[in-house]
Amino acid sequence: MARKQTASVRKPVPAAQPFDVSKYQIKDQTTEMEININDDTFVVTTRQLPWFEKSDITTKCMSFDSNTGEPELNSGLYLREVLKRIIVDAPWFVNGVSSITDEFLDSIDGTLGSALEQLVPNAFTNEMTEIEVIKKES
Repeated sequence: MARKQTASVRKPVPAAQPFDVSKYQIKDQTTEMEININDDTFVVTTRQLPWFEKSDITTKCMSFDSNTGEPELNSGLYLREVLKRIIVDAPWFVNGVSSITDEFLDSIDGTLGSALEQLVPNAFTNEMTEIEVIKKES
């Protein structure tokens, strides 16, 4: 018995614009954020965390509950590590101080700490536009 042959013809894919990866890369840009605490106003300069750096920090701040196995985020450690990486200039960067340190974070009160906390991106969300992923069959 002869085997039935089948063939399929796919429509040609229209020529697409070349993919411009630079649209999705973090530039070395900084943002000045004005912070108001009571009668004090000052500017802190921040940088955006690249996706992988943020993911790496989040992973290092995760642990698993020994009883339930549920993942837990050490939010204090996450805040500390992100603040040390995103703040690139601040009024307290004087006398050779050029970055946020653990000692500095341990020395500030809740008012300043709460203000700085607002600069930290959520560990589990991204400021992303909608992404559509389509499996391409070959």
